[in-house]
Amino acid sequence: MGHFKAIAVCIVNTQSGSSILFTPAGKRSIFMNNNGLAFGEAMQLLLRDNLPYVSVKLAYQGQAEEIQAVLVDTGSATTILVADLVASINIFPLPDDLLFTIRGVGGSEVVFTRKLDYLQVGDRRLPDFAVEIGGMDYGFEINGILGMDFLMKAGAVIDLQDLQIDFSD
Repeated sequence: MGHFKAIAVCIVNTQSGSSILFTPAGKRSIFMNNNGLAFGEAMQLLLRDNLPYVSVKLAYQGQAEEIQAVLVDTGSATTILVADLVASINIFPLPDDLLFTIRGVGGSEVVFTRKLDYLQVGDRRLPDFAVEIGGMDYGFEINGILGMDFLMKAGAVIDLQDLQIDFSD
């Protein structure tokens, strides 16, 4: 049987200006795995300032929201969403929430964790998925980071040539 090919993302912003690249709609993918053939719809990545973005759908306590401009980041261990946008579905810090300091290339910030009903990218939905919630004030428009926790659990396959993300099995 065939194996899935994972293509890693190396995120380096070498451009000084702002640019947006739109690519054609996703194409149907056919995978061969141990269970036979599986079909899935590839989701287009939006390339802005040489960084790949997607939109995500999430639900919390039965309320759903779609968030645009979520960075696909294989250099981030976890998924984080901006607090201002998830407040629309009543995700707020609670008095008994533990606060964590996370650090990355952009600096550090305090976050709390919330387990969602689901987090979905394209047609891949992960139920009971925990995300971090924070301010995400990095000096440029970003509404979240889709990290390795989601990418690995979802079986993400990132195709940088065609600017698509798809999911195995």
